[in-house]
Amino acid sequence: MTKIIDWKTKETIIEDPNLSLKELVEKTVKEGISLAYANLSCADLRDAKLKCANLYGANLTSADLRDAELENADLREADLGYAELDYANLYGANLKGADLGYADCSYTHLCGVDLSKTNVTGAELEKAIFY
Repeated sequence: MTKIIDWKTKETIIEDPNLSLKELVEKTVKEGISLAYANLSCADLRDAKLKCANLYGANLTSADLRDAELENADLREADLGYAELDYANLYGANLKGADLGYADCSYTHLCGVDLSKTNVTGAELEKAIFY
């Protein structure tokens, strides 16, 4: 059974026995269902289509988000520590107060991203794209 749990309340946000975690996350976002506080730590979300996703306060620690589409996503206060964000598109995403500590942001598109109050300690930002 694939399900997504709220890390604060431990309640199930959504579940589907027939979908992979990536498929379930994409379906949830497409249907406009909030993934605020979702526990997606260590999730394989490579190439995921998460445009305009509500991932406020989500736990994405060590998640694989390479090549993911996170345009205009709400990632405020999300934990992306140690996440793989290589080549991900975060154009216009809100990362205010998020934790990007030690995340790999090589070639990540960060144009228009709000990084105020964001922890970037140890994050790989040298090759990130800010324009």
